[in-house]
Amino acid sequence: TIITDERDRKFLDRFNTYIQNHFDDKDLNIDHLAEMMGYSRSKFYRKVSTLIGCSPKEYIRKLRIERAAELLHSSETITIAEVAYMTGFNTPQYFSTVFRAYYNMLPSEYQKQNANPA
Repeated sequence: TIITDERDRKFLDRFNTYIQNHFDDKDLNIDHLAEMMGYSRSKFYRKVSTLIGCSPKEYIRKLRIERAAELLHSSETITIAEVAYMTGFNTPQYFSTVFRAYYNMLPSEYQKQNANPA
């Protein structure tokens, strides 16, 4: 999506920065984000969905999985559980399920294929 409105660009920058600074917060939720951004839950949901093309929850999950892939790529020695907790997932099992749905392989398979030697 091409953002032409400066207010929307600033909104997305704030939104992305906040998420990136709170990847490991498993309690990060839409109500808290909406309040932090100064919107009601429904207005926040509509704004994010319009600007990004998916729900805030889906977007956060996407960013977390992409960050997890970066972590797995960066080291062969980091465990799947460590990556799961570092990216805000409650359990390594749920993390593996979401990761597999996104990348079509388990995190361990991804790590073996893509890890840079530490």
